[in-house]
Amino acid sequence: MNSTCTPDISYFDTFDFLSVSLHFTSTISVPIHCLGIYCLLFKASTQMSSAKCPLVVLHVWIVLFDYTFGVMVIPFFLFPEFALCSLGFLEILHVSTLFQALLFQCAPYLKTVFILFVCSNEINIGLHCGHYEQTLARKILFKVSSHHYIYSINRLKNHQQLPCLPQYLYETPVFVIADSFVYHALIVNIFVLFIANEITVFNISLVWNVHHELKNGRMSQKTFEMQKKFFTALLIQMSVPLVTFLVPFLYAGISMIGNIYNQTFSNFAIIAISMDGLISTLVMIYIHTPYRAAAWSLFGKK
Repeated sequence: MNSTCTPDISYFDTFDFLSVSLHFTSTISVPIHCLGIYCLLFKASTQMSSAKCPLVVLHVWIVLFDYTFGVMVIPFFLFPEFALCSLGFLEILHVSTLFQALLFQCAPYLKTVFILFVCSNEINIGLHCGHYEQTLARKILFKVSSHHYIYSINRLKNHQQLPCLPQYLYETPVFVIADSFVYHALIVNIFVLFIANEITVFNISLVWNVHHELKNGRMSQKTFEMQKKFFTALLIQMSVPLVTFLVPFLYAGISMIGNIYNQTFSNFAIIAISMDGLISTLVMIYIHTPYRAAAWSLFGKK
């Protein structure tokens, strides 16, 4: 890599732009997250009581992910290489770059585990699963999700494949997650296929079970409509924020496969991911009627 070249960069390519953007999103998310936890603890309806504890735990993990990502680490990715450097508070404290990289990698997958746990919990209740079936489902969920923590040996090194970069990047410790993204891409694809299959099977089972109970008169039409409304809202709550992950990951994949380096796009991809928790909480407040009413009441509206 030639450090004597003259890089063609804009403000959107810089450390400052990414840091300021993530600090901004983290700051505006504070009152939103506080409102979210208030609604979960004090404004949940009787129908939502079974999901109250899992949703509170999930919200805590969402907040932890947001501030791990947007305050503590602030990863500056250098796609198409699977590498990053840290700009966050932990870097100011001179915490090991290896520790920061591991923390950054673990945070989103722990959040994913709890998202799936919340969904499976509600599906188990809808299917009236016994203790054995629920325990088996959670064991499978844990084992499938935990594979993400098995990473190849990581190390610090200088970049040799990127184009002309600004001088400050040559002077910054860079953590290379892997020389090749193939292994990680394979694992992620297997994980996505397994989860998609699990959700499909659970949904088919849930629809069949509800139809069977309605047919046999063990569930009233009113109860069915209430459960249908709540479960639909829960699925929307879990699904909408995934777009903030899907689009950046799609860009990262295109960048690595096509060997395309565009730091502006990489920075905006990171900003999009940093807004996941904010969007998730806003969707949760809007989609559930009791939470929406509580939020409107703060502004004097009914």
